[in-house]
Amino acid sequence: MAALPEQRTTLTLYGKVQIVRYRSAVVMARFLGGQRVKAVWVQFEDVQGRLSGTRLLLSTLTELSAESILTFYEKRWCCEPMFNQIKHAWGLQETWQ
Repeated sequence: MAALPEQRTTLTLYGKVQIVRYRSAVVMARFLGGQRVKAVWVQFEDVQGRLSGTRLLLSTLTELSAESILTFYEKRWCCEPMFNQIKHAWGLQETWQ
């Protein structure tokens, strides 16, 4: 990952303007049986220039740009806390739907 060129951009994500640094590549995901995926390693930068921990985002739509993948994940994230609550707070962790 460190050998990949780092991109830096400003995007509106999670309700505010964010400075993000990312690297991306099309790779073979071993845990998906060798399927090609677009991997995006992303870090958020705060106003002092400090970076968050690196997060890995995967997309099976390899033709998407890294910025599009970041935007799609942002739109998806609003429902994730609800699924966490349903599984863990309401005791439905054994439900496979």
